[in-house]
Amino acid sequence: MEEYDLVNKISIVPRGGAGGVTIFTPDEESMESGMYTKSYLLNRICVGMGGRIAEEIILGKNKVTTGASSDF
Repeated sequence: MEEYDLVNKISIVPRGGAGGVTIFTPDEESMESGMYTKSYLLNRICVGMGGRIAEEIILGKNKVTTGASSDF
């Protein structure tokens, strides 16, 4: 994704209720101004839905859990 925050760290080790985590480094200018482009926001939705889609691919449509419910 061209217009999104850089990945800072990825962990596949379960932590608390999460099965893994991806930490992004936000753009300071956008964070301070609170102004985001449509492209950035659509990319944010895609990232938020990634865990849900991954579960559907790995487990199948009928076995998706609530594990990614807090991602979005």
